[in-house]
Amino acid sequence: MSEEKNIPPENSKQEVNENDSSVPLFPEDKQAPAIKEPKTVIDKQETENMEVHHHGHVHEKKKWKEYLFQFLMLFLAVFLGFLAENQREHVVERSRAKEYAKSLLIDLKNDTADITRAAFYDNLTNLTIDSLINFISDAGTNKKSGQFYYYMRLAGWFYTVDWNKATINQLINSGNLRYFTDPQLVTKISVYSTIANTISDLQETIRSHRDRASTSRDQILKSQYSLVFLEFTMDDLYHGKRSAFIDSLKNTDLPLQSNDPELLNSYANAILSTKSNRAFLLKTLYPKAIKEAIEIMQLLKKEYHFK
Repeated sequence: MSEEKNIPPENSKQEVNENDSSVPLFPEDKQAPAIKEPKTVIDKQETENMEVHHHGHVHEKKKWKEYLFQFLMLFLAVFLGFLAENQREHVVERSRAKEYAKSLLIDLKNDTADITRAAFYDNLTNLTIDSLINFISDAGTNKKSGQFYYYMRLAGWFYTVDWNKATINQLINSGNLRYFTDPQLVTKISVYSTIANTISDLQETIRSHRDRASTSRDQILKSQYSLVFLEFTMDDLYHGKRSAFIDSLKNTDLPLQSNDPELLNSYANAILSTKSNRAFLLKTLYPKAIKEAIEIMQLLKKEYHFK
């Protein structure tokens, strides 16, 4: 027990005061080891030096020929892209133009057929009006009043051209007329559209005069006899049909509701106005419309190789 007490504890060893400069940290025969930098730090420093040296060569100024070449290549790429897009649009527009041309060709064929039909009807109507006016003027002769009913029935006939305007209206109103590159074709389409509108306006004027004449007619004729003549139409004349029943009625004396001269004169003036308007259609507008339509169809066939 006494021996254990004499063993000094480990922490009782004499501590060296690090601040005491009189006590050397290392023995005299040994020098302090040199502190070496880690290899990784040195390697990194050398790499950075090498990179700085290497980058100096990368950032050398390019020669002006290289810049010019790059510019030319960029310009060429943009230009070729523009040409390709322009060519694509040209192909698309050409295809659309051909579709419009095909549709317009069909419309014009139908228009010219209907204009020809309208001209035939208008001519027959005007001839009927001439006969009617002669009948009214020769009131002192022994003409049968059944002819009066017959002529009044046909004199009030009215035919309008059933225009096929779907294609031409779409071309003009939507600006797609630009798909047609032939200036002559574009001009003729516009002229034809104007003529068609003028014909429609004039036919509306004819309708107005006819309605005014009809008001006077209804005061002259008796309705029960007028209804009988409704069985015969201008279509029958157009197709050359005859009716024995109607022919017999024409040679019959049928009573009138009124034979007032003023009323007859009012009717005659209104129906003659329709005749003068029809005469202008027959002499001027119908032939001009057909002429323009035929020339347009010829240009379309030539441009888009239609048969």
